[in-house]
Amino acid sequence: GLFTPWWGVGPAGFHIEHPLMGHEHRQQTVAASLALCGIAAARVMAAVAIWLAVWLPSLSQTLRGRVVDDMGNAVANASLYIGRLRQGFVADGDGRFTAVIPCGGYECRVSSLGYGTVTVPVTVDADTVTLDIVLHRMAYALTEVQVTGGGEDPALGIMRHVVARAPYNAVLPDTFVVETYVKGRGKFKRVPKLISLAASSDTMTRRLINSLFVMERVSRIEYKSPGHISEHVLAFTSTFPDALKGDEFCVMLPDFYSPMLYGCPSPVRGNVFGIYDYRLEGDYIDGGQLVHRIAFTPRKDVGTTLSGTICIIDSIWAIASADIEARLPVGKCRVRASFAQTAPGVYMPASQSAQCEFGLMGFVLDASYMLSASYRYVEPRSSATDVANAVSPAGTPGRKERKLSADVAALQDKPSPGNRDAVRLARKTQQLLDIGRRRRFGLHRYELASGLSPHVPTLDSLAARRDEGYWQARRMAVLDDEETEAYSLARREALSRDSLGQTGHSDGGFDMVMRYLTTGYQWRSKSGKWWVKSGGLSDIMPAYNLVDGFWLGARLRAGRKIGDTMMLTTDIGAHWLSERHGCAWRAGLALDYAPMRLGRFEIEGGMTSSDYNVRDAETNLPVAFATSLFARNDVKFYERFYGSVTNSFEPVSGLRLSAGVTVERRTPLANAKEHNWFKREAAPNVPDNPLYEPMPRHVALLMNVSAEYTPVRWFVRRGGRKQYVGSDWPTFGVSYTKAVATGGLSPDYHRVEASVTHEAKVGHFNVIDWTLGAGMFAGVRRMSFADFKHFAATRFPVTGRRMDASYALAGNYEWSAADRWAQASTAWHTPRLLVNWLPFMRRLMLDEALHLRGLVTERGTVYWETGYSLGIKQALRAGVFVSFGGGHYRDVGFSLSIPLFAEAVADLLL
Repeated sequence: GLFTPWWGVGPAGFHIEHPLMGHEHRQQTVAASLALCGIAAARVMAAVAIWLAVWLPSLSQTLRGRVVDDMGNAVANASLYIGRLRQGFVADGDGRFTAVIPCGGYECRVSSLGYGTVTVPVTVDADTVTLDIVLHRMAYALTEVQVTGGGEDPALGIMRHVVARAPYNAVLPDTFVVETYVKGRGKFKRVPKLISLAASSDTMTRRLINSLFVMERVSRIEYKSPGHISEHVLAFTSTFPDALKGDEFCVMLPDFYSPMLYGCPSPVRGNVFGIYDYRLEGDYIDGGQLVHRIAFTPRKDVGTTLSGTICIIDSIWAIASADIEARLPVGKCRVRASFAQTAPGVYMPASQSAQCEFGLMGFVLDASYMLSASYRYVEPRSSATDVANAVSPAGTPGRKERKLSADVAALQDKPSPGNRDAVRLARKTQQLLDIGRRRRFGLHRYELASGLSPHVPTLDSLAARRDEGYWQARRMAVLDDEETEAYSLARREALSRDSLGQTGHSDGGFDMVMRYLTTGYQWRSKSGKWWVKSGGLSDIMPAYNLVDGFWLGARLRAGRKIGDTMMLTTDIGAHWLSERHGCAWRAGLALDYAPMRLGRFEIEGGMTSSDYNVRDAETNLPVAFATSLFARNDVKFYERFYGSVTNSFEPVSGLRLSAGVTVERRTPLANAKEHNWFKREAAPNVPDNPLYEPMPRHVALLMNVSAEYTPVRWFVRRGGRKQYVGSDWPTFGVSYTKAVATGGLSPDYHRVEASVTHEAKVGHFNVIDWTLGAGMFAGVRRMSFADFKHFAATRFPVTGRRMDASYALAGNYEWSAADRWAQASTAWHTPRLLVNWLPFMRRLMLDEALHLRGLVTERGTVYWETGYSLGIKQALRAGVFVSFGGGHYRDVGFSLSIPLFAEAVADLLL
């Protein structure tokens, strides 16, 4: 996604995500202070200004030029690095570069994959220095490399060292301070026809589809192992319109030593030998070091993989440069990165450029960015063993650490290590590092060191007010004519808005309304402790059905940070029901009070039309679609006037306990409309189940306790709060519900339910998702249909539920149980099974899946269905299914699952 709520940094290769925060901050005035200080202070300031005007040009000057090959053609995205300053920058697509550096004599190292590296002496004085740099095509040599195995490529022997060494290389920098400059740009190449038509009447839409957007940012980042990060944004500017601005705009420089890059397996970390083929293209000498150039390609032409070239420094097995293309479900992205030695034996990213093309639902976006890094201070660890043996001052290595150290030494001394040995060495090294860091910093046994400290940038008070003079002095990239025109247009529009605002004839009101209807508004306080969000079509008109008609109203969400980690949030909404001529409303208050125990206390109340399947209700979009177009009201509703109190927390890691009380008044409802828009008659609002009896109005008091446990579940701390990052173990769950008789027709029963779920990764790209569940009612004296056990099922071809978790050909309430039940499901996801073998399907990067699921209730008939689906993970899937009941064929049908879009379809589409 283009917007994200958090930022991260990794020591050997960091990623930065850039917020569009300038519009929320205002420059503070100093007029009152000047008045109090008087003439003396004014004279001092004037003297300082004169001194800066005279001396500043002599302290720093501009270095600019162009990088070309020996034929005079531009070398796009060439990397430049000034070792004395530890400052990197990158040329643009036309080979042009610019940088502002202090006066003095330097050596500038210029490189690009496929070309020989040149070192150019540079003397920067009071005048702008212009360089024309020529790179020559490199003739690679193949040096003698000792490898094992018969006939294997020498690259495999090199990559074994790289994979084994990767965990150490990732953590060698202990402390560093870096100043970064980023320039990003984006432009839509294509938009849907509907959006193009809207552009004729909407100013914001017209600019969206016709304009280039540019952003720049200067930041200072300080890092302290194992994840303590602080960032100060010195300057920020952007031409993105307000209606497109989120709280954060992402520009990422990934850690090449992490297991995943852009959602794809990294070519240097983990069990990569079953994923990629490696080929040694040649060797060269750079700065007195032997560098191996290695090309890698996926062993199978499957989605979400990388391909490209990496250059590896011999002996230390660190990355010197990389040219990588990522194939993603929504497009492709090509990244070029250059690393530089910032401390003895430590190579860190000095510059990076990326060109991306993303396509989704008719939109095609071209985006690119350039990043330059200037390292002010780098302190490496004294040795790799310091990382492995990092313990508390009074601590000594335990038995597990000694065993791991012995295993690591044995694998390192092995005369002819193979692929499996390299992967085992990397895994045991990482385990040793994790144990050492956990002991050193007092971490939990399942806590990962990354993300220990929240990365919450602070904004300089002048960050959004920097003038062009400042940017000319700090800009590390050339602005082309189109980018310059984008800035000029933004300035003209700003002046025009100011002018119109003075006369009261601004048309900004229409754009404000359009933004409220589409993406909505979000406000944050300057301190970051308060936030309020409202608007968006999914909040204004969230539902339509034959019982209520249209829901029309508003929703407001707000939060207040209490202390460093606690958060108080509220969610309030009210909607007029056009056909029932009533009001549905909801108000909730939640307190996250124990962030490392996931403690959460909630109070909620409201009056709404509720699906009888409250626990696993169908989403609103498929209901509205089925009702309005086909008069199919498969989902049945009753009026629910309720209040609830819930508390949940984790007494130990991986064990989640929850307890709550709910009281609700239930009232049966009938269709307010008997026909849809096309005059087709709809079925009554009566569930289709042989056990259904008309539900009289009554009050229910329900008490519930539940537990959920995952034996091993890794987590990190972000913002002082625990966030789980995954587990290879299944999750077990059990719940108990007691309906307390309060007189009259109130229900009275006990309900017990147990389940186990697991998403197991098989190999590199295959996933098996399975679930088992069973339950029963006991001591039943009274029960209404709203108390039954309902299953996630629908006969309508479109659903907002996950395809792995719902029945595609069973009626919504056909198998609802009032006594006992059991169910099971499994799904096998794989990149290539049937249709993905076709050449034109490979470009779509969809995964295929086989599904099998079934259930049985007290009626004794076993229902099961099997099918095949094609889609993008769980976000969007289409499948064909066959169902059976009692051992006999029942039906065949099509199902489309869109859980990603059903929750907030308006925000995503518009």
